Amino acid sequence: MKNEIEGYRSLFYQNPSPSFVYEIETFKIVDVNKATLQLYGYTVEEFLSLTVKDFTVKEEIAPLLSIHQNIQNRAENFFLGKFTHLAKSGELLNMEISGYLES
Repeated sequence: MKNEIEGYRSLFYQNPSPSFVYEIETFKIVDVNKATLQLYGYTVEEFLSLTVKDFTVKEEIAPLLSIHQNIQNRAENFFLGKFTHLAKSGELLNMEISGYLES
């Protein structure tokens, strides 16, 4: 089991696609990979002090909350959507986000 966990951990950190983990209830970022830091322009410490809502454009917060409500109600445990995020520089990032709620 330990090797399996280490394999997943390595897959996450070495993934060339930006990836982050956050708490569904608070939107707080709890882990982030190197590709995310490079794309968004934050340090690890800065990113871990953010919530997903901090870098999602305001117009897309309501749809994000709706998706989370469905997930929290267990209507679904996977989502896929297109969101516009803001990099630290203010650059708009058009992102296709997929997520999975671990039970």
